[in-house]
Amino acid sequence: MSTAPLLERNEAAGVFRQPREVQRSLLSVRSRLERRHASPIGSLVGHEGEAYCVAFSPDGTRIATGGIDTTVRTWDAQTFEQLLVLRGHENYVKDVVFSPDGTLLASASGDRTVRLWDALPLHQRRAMGRE
Repeated sequence: MSTAPLLERNEAAGVFRQPREVQRSLLSVRSRLERRHASPIGSLVGHEGEAYCVAFSPDGTRIATGGIDTTVRTWDAQTFEQLLVLRGHENYVKDVVFSPDGTLLASASGDRTVRLWDALPLHQRRAMGRE
């Protein structure tokens, strides 16, 4: 079953596009951080090993990360508190992305699967790929 109707694909990178207003907002945050000498404003602590990917929800309230520990984790973007730990992949998570409307979270793994999660509440919707 294709996810094309659910999410807009970015042909070059093979990931879902962020709406332009989100891109501008992230650039604005980066610009403000650079003016402050790029000092960190917080840390996301929880992955066992490296975190390989990160994505902001379209409304900017949540952050999703994926890492070598095979988990997808979600965080509150204001407090940096961990919200959820999502398990299901058998290898490192190499990409995470929210759908444009923020209702889905997709994760891609070195186990050659893509997993779709409901963003609110987050639970695995279905797995695609090697089964």
